[in-house]
Amino acid sequence: MSEKRKFESGAKQRAKKKSQLLVAARECKTQTKLFFTPNSDTIKNIPVMKSLINEIDEINTINNKIPESNTINNEINTINNTITKLNPNNNEKTELNMKTKLDILDYPITVTTSDKAHYPKITNELLQSLVKYGACQPFEKDMTNNTFPMDPKTKRHYSSSYYFIKNSMNEITKYHWMSYSIMQNVVYCHPYWLFGDNATKQSIWVSGYSDWKHLTQSAIIHCNSKQHFRSDVALVQYFESKSIGAMISKQYSLEVKKWREILKLLFDVVLTLSGLGLAFRGHRENINDARCEVYLSILKLLAKHN
Repeated sequence: MSEKRKFESGAKQRAKKKSQLLVAARECKTQTKLFFTPNSDTIKNIPVMKSLINEIDEINTINNKIPESNTINNEINTINNTITKLNPNNNEKTELNMKTKLDILDYPITVTTSDKAHYPKITNELLQSLVKYGACQPFEKDMTNNTFPMDPKTKRHYSSSYYFIKNSMNEITKYHWMSYSIMQNVVYCHPYWLFGDNATKQSIWVSGYSDWKHLTQSAIIHCNSKQHFRSDVALVQYFESKSIGAMISKQYSLEVKKWREILKLLFDVVLTLSGLGLAFRGHRENINDARCEVYLSILKLLAKHN
């Protein structure tokens, strides 16, 4: 009599799958909420998933403590101090460059010039300057008492470390889109504010986000959203189109100036020959001919040295 094949029971298979999901959740800290948050009431009612969700919430509670670490702050301060030592006059050059870029703005050129609290309405000219200036990103040294204002309810405050994120390779990258409003004590998305559609304008990333405890997780989710990607692409395309347009306009102006100078030179030659009573034309009218006479000979001489 042949032996019966043995199969794992359904309970064992479910337990095995549950352990695999937990291992995957622990290995992917920052994305745990993004991929394991239930969106269906049906899923929430399954006993196995309830247990899984509770364990994942414990992992997220541990992960929420990560932004409070001083590791990123210390590394950022080290980088800033190194840059200051290598180029102590960098701040002065930056101020001069900003003055040439932002003449259109009504407010003094400071680190908070692009703070959205200054501009309830954005014109086309103002939009161009705000795109060039970039996000409003003050640091502790720009604040009174070298610290951001404390929230009296949560006893938390904003930190310049939120401008940066460390990836799995321990490389620090900067959020070019994150802006902090000193006047409103909130963070917002610079591309969202300038290029978001009507639906985006109602987002908390335009009106302002101030939940400092969950800012790191919310920023990761936001910068991976389709709406943010569209706004970011729109900002880049706008900046590049204005840059190309400025280059074409400059090149056109140079060409106009060049031909005006040439025309003025031709008039001067004509006036000079007329004043001397000399003939313009000769026996040959080809400028490459050795006997092309006075007018063409003078033009050929001037062309050789200009």
